[in-house]
Amino acid sequence: MNRMAKIGELAASLAAVHLPAHRIIMGVLFASALFVGYELLPGQVQRVAMLERDGQSQQARDVLERSFAEGDRSQRTLLQLQALYEQLGQLDRAKEILGLLQGRYPRDSNILKRAAGFYKMTQDETAYIATLRSQLDLRYSENGCRELLGLLRLHETAAQELAALQLCRQRGYRRPDDMLRLASMLAADGDLAQSSTILRGMDDLRRLKLDKDRSLLAVTLLELDQPREAYRRALRWLRGGRETGFALSIIDQMATANKHDIAIELAREISVPG
Repeated sequence: MNRMAKIGELAASLAAVHLPAHRIIMGVLFASALFVGYELLPGQVQRVAMLERDGQSQQARDVLERSFAEGDRSQRTLLQLQALYEQLGQLDRAKEILGLLQGRYPRDSNILKRAAGFYKMTQDETAYIATLRSQLDLRYSENGCRELLGLLRLHETAAQELAALQLCRQRGYRRPDDMLRLASMLAADGDLAQSSTILRGMDDLRRLKLDKDRSLLAVTLLELDQPREAYRRALRWLRGGRETGFALSIIDQMATANKHDIAIELAREISVPG
């Protein structure tokens, strides 16, 4: 009920008891002053902001801690309390409140951003990695993928890195070095079909520059019994070139895969003895 409605009710109550008109008016004015005065009192948010503005961060923290102890778990209170703990150097308490925020609002992008910044600042890499994953689950970010993959590679967690690479690729991540690494890891795990799909796409865009990457594609195609495609791509790589060592390596791969006729045909086309 708003203030005017309450004042109206009070006026009706005074009139019902047949008080003189001047007393009714005085009563209404007095009640109005009380209501206005109450509403002008600053709320908790304003009090905390005023204390912070005046440099009284500890007093602001005390106000929020009392509210927290009384059961207040609103997002605003938790955010203010976490920020004050961080500002006052109480990092363990700040982390505790941050964990509570993440538990209550796991898909809030602003909270995830704050958490990522806090964990990075405090060098809590386990929590930082978990938060980066949560951010990527919520919204794709090329920088987020690059950061996450770099951390996982640094810690040599191959299984987690492979999962992150696949997640990022599904979301649209296409950084060449990381896609080559994904293809290599998939091939090592025996997933030649997916590895060849990645490598084919990169070769179609002329992004397979190194002999070892082209060789990996040729091997996967031969393993998948697609020698004609391996031949076609190798012919494009080698025609007009002078890389006899790489040419001999590709021809040897074809011969090892029992594709002797393809190997001889390739040798003839690029004028390398078979």
